[in-house]
Amino acid sequence: IRQMRRVEVAAPWVGQYNLIVLNHTPPKCFTRLWDNATHRICADGAVHRVLEHSNWPHLKKKPPHFIVGDLDSTSAAALAEFEALGAVIVPDRDQDHHDFHKALVCLRAIPNSAELPVVVTGAYGGRFDHVLAAMATLHCHPDLHIYLISDENFVSLIPANTPTTIVRPLEWGSVTCGFVPIAGSGFVTTSGFRWNLNNDEMALAGLISTSNLMDSDTAQITSTCALLWTCAVPFTFSNPNEA
Repeated sequence: IRQMRRVEVAAPWVGQYNLIVLNHTPPKCFTRLWDNATHRICADGAVHRVLEHSNWPHLKKKPPHFIVGDLDSTSAAALAEFEALGAVIVPDRDQDHHDFHKALVCLRAIPNSAELPVVVTGAYGGRFDHVLAAMATLHCHPDLHIYLISDENFVSLIPANTPTTIVRPLEWGSVTCGFVPIAGSGFVTTSGFRWNLNNDEMALAGLISTSNLMDSDTAQITSTCALLWTCAVPFTFSNPNEA
């Protein structure tokens, strides 16, 4: 059994974190995420998501610290513009790993960076193979607290044999949620949900938990296999006034 883990559902909106931007539509709270991040890393074509953002004149005041990837989705003009603003370009031609993975490797090289949560935008909503690659990357970095967010969804990995407490913001109320194994099967015990498990076996082609509800402010999950934890994000939290 590993050390206890804590998933703070509000982490992308409060406290310290590092930010990785992937190449799909950023959430409406992107400006706030960008401004408050300790380190900002763009994965390849994500630089265009930043350049084309409606708030680009403001975002450019805090350029990304690194731009990472094989750079096949990034124009030379965009790279030159970011480099002039102070971004470090990290080409990585490896074709066996997703640019999300390369961004995490870059982040790990920054002293003490692994101590902070990693907020990721643009991980889903586009091509399904990219979504699968993002989910696979989560499983390759189980020691990091990585949170994938969009306007509608929050996703994080619960590693195997790691008792986990999930904490939701008080103002969210009851939250629609789910937890699903996609890398094998295991036995799962939970508390704090509308429908709990008691050492029940879960598998992608068997029992999974979707459309569940987190009725209490905290919930607990213990599993012998890794689980993807997901919950719906209330509109008022994902769409703040960012004037």
